[in-house]
Amino acid sequence: MRRAHRAFTLIELLVVIAIIAILAAILFPVFASAREKARLTTCLNNEKQIGVAFLQYTEEYDGTIVDAGTIDQVGGGTDKLKADPRHLHNKLAPQLKTKQVWRCPSDTGYHEPGQASVAEYFDYYGSSYQWKGNRGDPGGTGVAGQAIDSFKNPSELPIVRDGLAWHYSKQVGSNFWSKGDNGANILFLDGHAKWRFGTAYNGID
Repeated sequence: MRRAHRAFTLIELLVVIAIIAILAAILFPVFASAREKARLTTCLNNEKQIGVAFLQYTEEYDGTIVDAGTIDQVGGGTDKLKADPRHLHNKLAPQLKTKQVWRCPSDTGYHEPGQASVAEYFDYYGSSYQWKGNRGDPGGTGVAGQAIDSFKNPSELPIVRDGLAWHYSKQVGSNFWSKGDNGANILFLDGHAKWRFGTAYNGID
C-alpha cells in the first residue's frame, strides 16, 4: 500500500525561502569581500613587479630615477596619447614585457558629477596606476630624474599608487582620500609596495 506524500504548506515554503534569503544576505557580502581581497592582492603584486622594473631601470641608468609625467599631465583617450613616451608604462616597457601588469582588476575609472567620466584608467591612459615621482618628496620637487642615492628615506617616499581608491570604495571622486576607510596600494622608492589607507596618503597629491 502506497504511503501518501504530504505536500509542503505555504507557511513552510515561506519559512524555507526566508532562511535562504537570510543566508544569502550573510554570505554574499563575505564572498564579495573575498573577491575584492583577491583583486587587491593582484593589484599589489602588479605594483611589486613595477617596482622591480623601476629599480632595474634605475640601475641601467647609473642610479638615475626614471623621469616620467603623471597620467593626467601626459593625457589619454587616444592610442597616440597612450603610447606617449613620457608615460611611466612606456618608459618601463623594456623592463616589463606585458602590458597587463599595468591593469588593476578593480579599475573602475573616474566618475564625478559635472566632470567627464573615465570608464577605466587602463583603457583610457594605458595604466591603472598613477606615477607620483615628480610630486612626492618632502621638498615638493619630486624624485623623477634625480639620483636615487640622494634620498635618505626611500622606503618612505611614495612614487606609484592605484589610480583611485577602487578597493572597498564606492566613491571615486576627487575627495575620496579624506575618508578613513578608503585607500590604495602604494609603491615606494625603494621598490617595496603595500596597502595604505587614504588618510595616511594625502601628502603625495
